[in-house]
Amino acid sequence: MNYNKTLQKLNSFIICALLFIILVTICLSMDIFIFAKADIVEIDNENLREEKINNQINIDQEYDDSCILVAMDKYVSGFNKKHDEKFKGISFIDSIEDLTSITGDIENKKYLNEGSFRQILKLDLKDASKQNVIDAIDIIEDIDGVLWAGENRYGSFAEAAAESGSLYSEQWGLKGYSGINIESVWEHTRGSKSVKVGIIDSGIADHEDLRDNVIPGWDFVNDNDLTSDDILGHGTHVAGIIGATGKSENGVMGVCPEVQLIPLQIYEKSAEGDFSGQGLIAAINWATNNNVDIITLAADMKERDTKVIELL
Repeated sequence: MNYNKTLQKLNSFIICALLFIILVTICLSMDIFIFAKADIVEIDNENLREEKINNQINIDQEYDDSCILVAMDKYVSGFNKKHDEKFKGISFIDSIEDLTSITGDIENKKYLNEGSFRQILKLDLKDASKQNVIDAIDIIEDIDGVLWAGENRYGSFAEAAAESGSLYSEQWGLKGYSGINIESVWEHTRGSKSVKVGIIDSGIADHEDLRDNVIPGWDFVNDNDLTSDDILGHGTHVAGIIGATGKSENGVMGVCPEVQLIPLQIYEKSAEGDFSGQGLIAAINWATNNNVDIITLAADMKERDTKVIELL
C-alpha cells in the first residue's frame, strides 16, 4: 500500500515537472518570437526613410550666417518631438529650436496629419559665418532622419500691381468678359466671418475698405502685434483682393468680402532680402496653432528658395 502511494506521488511529481518544462518552453518561445518581431519592426522603420534632398549652397549667396534650418524625415518626425540626441556632439551647434512646435490640445486640431507631418528645426551656430553654415550643412544632411539641411535664405515680395482706390465698376478682373464672374458666386456666398484667412506678407494697413474684416495677427520680425504695413503696402493690396468690403466711397471689393483677415507680418525692413525662411515658418506655424483656415503668400521666390515651404 505504501509502495503504491509512493509511486502515485512520484508520477504526480513527474507530470508536474513535465508540465512546468512545457510551460517554460512555450514562454521562452513566445519571448524569442516577440523579440525577433521587434527586431524586424525596428529594421523596417530604419528602412522607411524619404529620399534625402541635397542642398546646393555657396558662400556668395545671401543668407543668415548665424543658423541653419533642418527638415526632419516624416518617418522620424512627431508633434513636439525632441531630436537633440541626433545632433549631440556637433561642435557647430549652440542651440536647437523646433519651429513647428504645436501648442494647445493636439487632439482637437483635426487638421493635423501626423502621417505627413515634418518637423522644421532651427539650429543656431556658436560662431556666425557663412563658411560655418556650409560646413554644418555638410555634416548634418548626412545624419539619419534628416531629410534636408539648408540655409535660412531671404526672399522678396513682388511689387503691388495696383493702388487701392479704384471703384468697383473699374475692377474688370471680377466681372465681364475678362473677369472671373464673381457676381454669380456672390448669389450663393460672399464668404463667412467664421473663416479666417492668414495673409503672410508685409502686414495690413488700417484701411477703410478692410477695417471691418481685419482681426489681430502678429509681426514675426519684431515679435509684437503691430502689423500696420507702414512701408511696403503689398500685404494691404493682397488683403484687398481677398476681402475688401466695398463699404467705403471707393467701393473696392474683394472676392470674399465677409471673411476675417489676419495679418502675419514677416517683412524685414533692414534685411538685404525682404523676409527670411525662419520668419515664414514661424508665420505658418502660428497659423496652425491659432486655427487659421487658409493662409496665403504672394512672394517672388526662386525654386530653391521654396524648398522649406514644400516640406511643411
